[in-house]
Amino acid sequence: MASIKIKLGILELGCEGPEEFLKTEVPVLLKLVLETHSKIPVQAATTASVTPGTHAPNGNGKAHTGALPGFQSTTENIAVKLGAKSGADLVLAAAARMVFVLGKNTFTRDELNDEIKTATGFYNTNHTKNLTGSLRSLVKDDKLNEVATGNYALSTNSKPEIEVKIRG
Repeated sequence: MASIKIKLGILELGCEGPEEFLKTEVPVLLKLVLETHSKIPVQAATTASVTPGTHAPNGNGKAHTGALPGFQSTTENIAVKLGAKSGADLVLAAAARMVFVLGKNTFTRDELNDEIKTATGFYNTNHTKNLTGSLRSLVKDDKLNEVATGNYALSTNSKPEIEVKIRG
């Protein structure tokens, strides 16, 4: 028995069956997914995923802008809305600003560090000293994914929860 899960933007399809069936039917399924995806407005499109937990960007490395249309906010304001109480919470607020305001899918450790420093009501130098621990904690808790060494993205699971909190 074999299975495949395909996620392309807001489309998510799964198929399970005998290996021979998948070998013949997956190309048909992929064609259908690509045709359907091309009809979805660009703002609704997100990163492609063939295997859970892995993302395939488009040719320029930027698969989608996650910015919320018309949404503007600071990391400090997002930290307030998320009820930030720790360095990890502040890092998550910085990541949320990069995704939902700046439209970045991925960001480096240095970008996160620079962004947390802008939240002057929350930031202290210990947050930079403990950045490695905060990042590990967020990855372990499935809030962030480390997509490459030193490069992070909001996890698929955390995005909707964060979006609801920051819009409210």
